[in-house]
Amino acid sequence: MHASMKYGFQSNRTLRPVVAGFLLVVLTGCFPQQAPERMTKYVRVEDAVKAGDQAQWVTLYDQGLSEVPADLIQLKGLVRLGLRKNPLATIPAWIGDFASLEQLDLGQTPLTGLPETLERLAKLRHLWLNDCQFTEVPPAICRMGSLTYLNLDRNKIRSVPPTIAGMKSVKWIRLNENQIAQLPIEIGELVALERLYVASNQLTTLPDSIHRLESLSDLLLANNQIRVLPDSVTHLKRLLTLDLSRNPLSQLPDSMGELKQLRQLSLTGCPLPESEIRRIRSLLPDCYVVF
Repeated sequence: MHASMKYGFQSNRTLRPVVAGFLLVVLTGCFPQQAPERMTKYVRVEDAVKAGDQAQWVTLYDQGLSEVPADLIQLKGLVRLGLRKNPLATIPAWIGDFASLEQLDLGQTPLTGLPETLERLAKLRHLWLNDCQFTEVPPAICRMGSLTYLNLDRNKIRSVPPTIAGMKSVKWIRLNENQIAQLPIEIGELVALERLYVASNQLTTLPDSIHRLESLSDLLLANNQIRVLPDSVTHLKRLLTLDLSRNPLSQLPDSMGELKQLRQLSLTGCPLPESEIRRIRSLLPDCYVVF
């Protein structure tokens, strides 16, 4: 299967640029990791240490590190720290001392947990933990009120804790390709949430509280075990993109027509009869629907 089909969207001549751009975000999980203007990137610890408090961006990707270099603790002005693709077993408690840290990338590491001191990172906004070995959402993350982006794709997470409600500022949560069987009722308290990606899990339904996500624009639920889509989803008035592909859905709610802003709906791989396909098209005349 071509990568562009993985989450159920195709394109036509009129929508190709829109869908292609959407796919780039879905498939790569790319949140713009661009440095602020005039910020120097350091790829060696010794060079960053020489720069002292002037070192704001350190990227140590794929350097065979089994532990976080202790010399980094000297960098009090650190804004961005990248440790992706290293064989890190643990993260030291002093990670919480980086008072200015805004972006932390720990993706593609064998981490199974994070220190509680992480919650002291009061300015942290973007956190990458994709392709690690987490079996649960690290508790400290749920107490980080400043976080706006969280990527936990491709871990071994089985459940999402009710304490996720503590992430009051989060706008984008990625939990694709885990083993999640249900979402907590408390997810409805994430009123700032705009994008929720939970594709390729083991969901069978959604909590009714999801209708409280008034800012939600993108909802990805592809490749789960959802047989009945709750009416509460149709109360998401700002929803633009809904991916339900490869779920055992045979029909959608009569209230689907209430999704007036919906522009992309994927139902690829769903066992919908022809009569239901015609009904959905009539309910959503302005939506690009893929069956």
